[in-house]
Amino acid sequence: MSDLEVVRYRPEPGELAWTFGGAPPVRTVAPGTVLELWTEDAFCGRVRHESDRVSEVLQFPFVNPQTGPFAVEGAEPGDTLALHFVSIEPARDWAVSTTVPLFGALTATHATAMLHEPLPEVVWRWALDRPARTCRFEARDGSWAVDLPMDPMHGTVGVAPANLEVRSALVPDAFGGNMDTPELRAGVTCYLGVNVPGALFSLGDGHARQGEGEVCGVAVECAMDTVVAVDLVKGVPCAWPRLESDTHLVSTGSARPLEDAFRIAQADMVAWLGTDFGFEMLDAYQFVSQAVEAPLANVVDANYTSVAKLAKRWLPERAVFGGAHARLRARAAEEDGALVSARDNYFMAAVHWAGSQWTYDENNEQNIFLNQKKRECYTSYARLADHRVEAVWVPFKDTALPAWLHLPPDYTKGRIPAVVSLPGMDSFKEMSVALYGDRWLNRGIAVLAVDGPGQYEAPILGIRVSMENWIAAAPAFYEFLAARPEIDPERIAVSGNSFGSFFGTILAANEPRYRCCAVTATCLEPGCHTIFEEASPTFKKRFMWMAGYTDEAKFDVFIKDFTWEGHVEKIRCPYLCLAGEAEELSPLTYTERLFAELKAPKQLVVYQDARHGINGVPSVALGPSPPTVVAHWPAARLQRKHFPSARWFANACDQINKNADWTLRSRARRVGCRPCRRAGPGFRCRSASRRRFRVARPRNRL
Repeated sequence: MSDLEVVRYRPEPGELAWTFGGAPPVRTVAPGTVLELWTEDAFCGRVRHESDRVSEVLQFPFVNPQTGPFAVEGAEPGDTLALHFVSIEPARDWAVSTTVPLFGALTATHATAMLHEPLPEVVWRWALDRPARTCRFEARDGSWAVDLPMDPMHGTVGVAPANLEVRSALVPDAFGGNMDTPELRAGVTCYLGVNVPGALFSLGDGHARQGEGEVCGVAVECAMDTVVAVDLVKGVPCAWPRLESDTHLVSTGSARPLEDAFRIAQADMVAWLGTDFGFEMLDAYQFVSQAVEAPLANVVDANYTSVAKLAKRWLPERAVFGGAHARLRARAAEEDGALVSARDNYFMAAVHWAGSQWTYDENNEQNIFLNQKKRECYTSYARLADHRVEAVWVPFKDTALPAWLHLPPDYTKGRIPAVVSLPGMDSFKEMSVALYGDRWLNRGIAVLAVDGPGQYEAPILGIRVSMENWIAAAPAFYEFLAARPEIDPERIAVSGNSFGSFFGTILAANEPRYRCCAVTATCLEPGCHTIFEEASPTFKKRFMWMAGYTDEAKFDVFIKDFTWEGHVEKIRCPYLCLAGEAEELSPLTYTERLFAELKAPKQLVVYQDARHGINGVPSVALGPSPPTVVAHWPAARLQRKHFPSARWFANACDQINKNADWTLRSRARRVGCRPCRRAGPGFRCRSASRRRFRVARPRNRL
């Protein structure tokens, strides 16, 4: 267990808050604190029986009391407060609901004048079966009763408003407040933009359950025991309250008329897709139009609240607010003693924090902050991991490169093989080893997961990408591992993915003691023209930052030196390469050229129709699994098992043509079905047509 700061607070009646803003903080807490709180119900606990009347036992405006406010250390306007609701549990075995004169969606109100009399005050007392998780409704007129599922939530959570405003706890607005959305349940993280130093957040208005819209104006009101984990996202604003669960993102909007609340929520979701997921505005508008859900929160309060709810499974995998949701879930799980869940969530949070760094092409305060949070979360993961994970620094020139050393779960003593794992330009060392069932560790191979020169954390430390630096890194990584008592210096391999395929090739060429090299998702075009001039501009922009260039013309001269030519001839260890036939970032012809120059034992595996990522096509789904091949092949080489040099072509019909020359497919006499026309000589198609096709006899270049 870690030394989590846990603050328990139960307010006395005189300590309750009735507004957002205008009240001094009851406590000051640090980001990362877990709060165990008690909140009173909206009627201050005074409506207990069916004979009690709100108009008789309460004095307006002392309605809807809040627990708080809490000041958060370091919170400043322009930051976002993240509140993760770990648990929300009814504090009593009963709750109440009622009709209130001149309040509700289906009655006259002060703002909607009607000639009929106000509805009478009628109170329903609900029995709460907390073990069974039910709320029992009993009709006042008749004997009918039914148990409804309990779905505890908080109707009210918010921060102090901007501009010295003081707002009633009955009002929802941009600061949060009385939004009354059933989406604010346990397991959800609420994001609130900070308007004043310290944020000053409060919460209350517990509901054992509530229908969407809160039609009569009152839910199943009850006191709550609530656990909240607090965090702060620096330098990231949040104009309107947002929610995140494991499955959905939610934007909120509060206003009158209702269509304006709807518009605010929908427009905020469109903006969110733009800032965090890279959507162009009209693309986001169209996608939201077809994918969003729009449940009503409340249509009764001083402002109405609408939400826009979007499933995360339909979105690109990105972290929002720096992965705060996953990190807070991890903290909550650890506090609860659920160490495996905590470990998993710390890992995911580290990945989210790292993913958030992709948009920053400078060593600014935000990028450094995100990097720090990434390391904190991964360190917490390492502490709880099912295998030994050690933060290490690889000596490099007059500084050091950051890395994580992973040892297999069953390691006890002795020297074992190891692999240097190199990510791509848009990946990072924390992704190199899987959370479960890692392909290397399961084979008894240690992993040195590194950020090499220019990769992710390295440029923050001032270590830029260059040919000189990568040539120097080749012996640095090897010698670091060879000096470790756990590692066999005779069995050290290199593996690189995406741009790591180029870096891995340079390492193997400039350090002869590596036993083998395996690369995948190739970036092997000398001079890198295609990826930097024909693909997404973000690649070039990113690499310019990795190299320390702001002048594009100077960078264009610099990148011409990035080539395996003059290096690959020096490789003596076995070399494996997995590539997509339709590789769009580094055309396959450059990989073929490299293999023509390579004198070492070699194997090239090409997947029909696959692009850079080598996924999502039949040849990958039916053929040799790329992640498995890129681990199994080096494992065999580290065991000194012999293999013949070969070219493999995995086609779309679960066939491997060994030593096929697919470059001659233009000479094919195509007789078979379309998916098999490039499969190789003499194969029988397994599709419905079951017909043969023939190609010209290939020349075996190996």
